[in-house]
Amino acid sequence: MNCKRGDLAYIVVPPGFDRLLHGRIVEVGVEGECQIGTWPPPGQAAWLCRFPTPWFHQRTGTLVSVCWLVDSWLRPISGAPVHDEQPDEVTA
Repeated sequence: MNCKRGDLAYIVVPPGFDRLLHGRIVEVGVEGECQIGTWPPPGQAAWLCRFPTPWFHQRTGTLVSVCWLVDSWLRPISGAPVHDEQPDEVTA
């Protein structure tokens, strides 16, 4: 699995799927209900994800803020700790 619950991730959509999702950032593993039907197909690892800004689903005409996304489409966002998160001195 690429992600774990609570991660922020960006979406990398394969060709043939809704390119409006490509590059969007989501929160992974949220509570709630998918707003655009029963997806993903059975047997695929997927997460219920929340978008910080809803997007317009053209096929259903719905504004979507929570939906299922396949794990292979998600790339977790990680980074080095900020200076404030590191101690300035080492205890001996």
